[in-house]
Amino acid sequence: MQYHIINSSKFGGAELIAARLSKKLSDNCLIIIFKNNHLFKERLKIDAKNLFFLLRNIFSNKDNSFLSHNIQAHIILNILHILKRTILKHDSCKYYNVIHFDAFHIKKFWLNFYINLLKIYRPKLIFVSEYSKNQFFKKINFFINCQVINNSISDEFFEKKHSGLSLKKINNKELKIGFIGRYSPVKQLPLFLEICLELKKITKKDYKFYIQSDISRKEINKLLDKIKKTNNYQFNYLDIVLYKSQQNPKIFYKSIDILISTSKTETFGLTLIEALAMGKRIYTINSKSIELLFGKVNFNLKAKRTRDIAKLLINSFDKEYKLPDISKFKDSAMIKEYSKL
Repeated sequence: MQYHIINSSKFGGAELIAARLSKKLSDNCLIIIFKNNHLFKERLKIDAKNLFFLLRNIFSNKDNSFLSHNIQAHIILNILHILKRTILKHDSCKYYNVIHFDAFHIKKFWLNFYINLLKIYRPKLIFVSEYSKNQFFKKINFFINCQVINNSISDEFFEKKHSGLSLKKINNKELKIGFIGRYSPVKQLPLFLEICLELKKITKKDYKFYIQSDISRKEINKLLDKIKKTNNYQFNYLDIVLYKSQQNPKIFYKSIDILISTSKTETFGLTLIEALAMGKRIYTINSKSIELLFGKVNFNLKAKRTRDIAKLLINSFDKEYKLPDISKFKDSAMIKEYSKL
């Protein structure tokens, strides 16, 4: 049996993938080491176990597989395996670290701790994309067994047939533009808000902005005040609808016309694939990873100044948008690969 392990119950890509794999391959059992949030279990309808459950099963004599999905979970799992091997002298279980992170955008303390531990004990690494693999191997100088298994999105998001489908240019009087992601420096929510302000400044079109995140309304207003003061914006209102991070994201995607990703890095980009599956336009800003998923794309906007980004967006709204093929990111492809482990 497979056991998938995360260190906390936040609504991030690694946690959601671990939960979906657990529902398919682990008898609906997910191990959460540090925090067991009822909202996480409620949304995903999953049976969450704790550290004691992990310890009991690691030190049993059953032939199980253990797959960790966060860097702290990797460290704990690898240390437990070293202890088991030292104490029992025998271990028939299999161990995998699933690398969801970009090694250049993670806390140095945890990354260095993890890499030094890998020099002692080397489980097989599963990378969620070629990009995550490439970034990690720039940080190490030793061989380690690995493979790439792309993430997938739930089949519930596939509401349109994508083969050769083009979206017509946008003539709507009101445009609905969205951002989805946790409130952290790597996601660059302030940049998204700057883009929103620039769009309002340079066009007369009506805009409505949708944000699904763990940020509060008070924090958004504080960010907007700081941006307006820095950039000397004279107007003081953005029409923003805020969704909580634990809400079903399908509600968010159905509300928007366009998704903008301002992330410094996306080792896979689950939200981008979800939005495309829902038949929505996506735009990434200076992404270094998106082309490893799709090849050369015209929706990756490359510009440094926010005003230039806004102009590129406005120009793109007046053009047709061809949805890329995302069929290889269906759930069945990922489940099939993990079931082989």
